[in-house]
Amino acid sequence: MLAFLLQQGLYRFGRYGGIGLSLFLVGFFSTELMLFGQGTLLWLGLTALPSFNWLMFWASVPMPLGLFFLGQRGLKVSGVIVLILIQSVLLLE
Repeated sequence: MLAFLLQQGLYRFGRYGGIGLSLFLVGFFSTELMLFGQGTLLWLGLTALPSFNWLMFWASVPMPLGLFFLGQRGLKVSGVIVLILIQSVLLLE
């Protein structure tokens, strides 16, 4: 969705946009890596990761922080128009 908004010129990276994108991607890839690792360990019949729920919690904390930083003065139009655009893109797929 971010790529679509950037392409259409409806979003611009604000002062903290790069930090927000980095935080979001770190959170996303760390949680995906942990889910893959947990599934692989269980598939191999090994012991699961200890404190998996807490690890997932702390790995996912950067994602909402990243979204907060991405939302700082990034949108050029109101949120209602963006929601309408998002719905129209989803309906086209």
